[in-house]
Amino acid sequence: MHRVLLRVGPFEVLSYSVFWSLALLAWALWYRRRAVLAGKDPVLASRAAAVAMAGAFLGAKVGGYFEYWSYFLAHPDRIWRVWESGMVSGTAILGGALASIWYLRRRGEDMWAWGEIVSVPTPFMLSLGRIGCFLNGCCYGVRCDLPWCVVFPGLPGARHPTQLYYVLGNGLIFLLLFALERRIPPLARRERPLLFPLFLLLYGLMRLSVDFLREGDRILGLRVAQWTALVALGVALYARKRVRLKA
Repeated sequence: MHRVLLRVGPFEVLSYSVFWSLALLAWALWYRRRAVLAGKDPVLASRAAAVAMAGAFLGAKVGGYFEYWSYFLAHPDRIWRVWESGMVSGTAILGGALASIWYLRRRGEDMWAWGEIVSVPTPFMLSLGRIGCFLNGCCYGVRCDLPWCVVFPGLPGARHPTQLYYVLGNGLIFLLLFALERRIPPLARRERPLLFPLFLLLYGLMRLSVDFLREGDRILGLRVAQWTALVALGVALYARKRVRLKA
């Protein structure tokens, strides 16, 4: 692993922080640009992006408590140490989505239109950020003996590099959506959600499958991210139904 990307005197620049910061910055800028192309107010787009990121951070932290529930059940005195809860991307997406819905609905915005705006930048952001997870050595998988499995520092045996599975999975989703968008009406003339349901479907299926290889606590047999993936699949099916009704 390469946890520390750069040392400047007594300060350490962590790979995890660098890659996720770059990913979030790219997402916010691209999100705003796509919103403007869709005919949205750029100020509203910037504020919506900020609200979404705040909701995502809160969702990621709350998800961390559920992700490591056995640890906090054994150490209830550490619940208030928010820096120990970790970050969960599945609940981060859910938190960002709920915050966006709350903010944009109060301003009379069409949620499906904003879903189309966010559908392409999001898998790109998730793919780039997961490189930081791999370099950091977190979010690893269960033990395995396959040729591509990786030995992580401080852990017994080789493990599934689930971080790289996320990089590949999200990257393929991004490339597919990016290519498909060239074949459909532009954002400003799109009358119904086309890419957003597909993003939710593909991302939900990817997380639901890959997370069976992840190390960590389960709730009723599934990890927290898998439960949020089921929510994404449900929304995808609902959105698909709306598309058919409008067709």
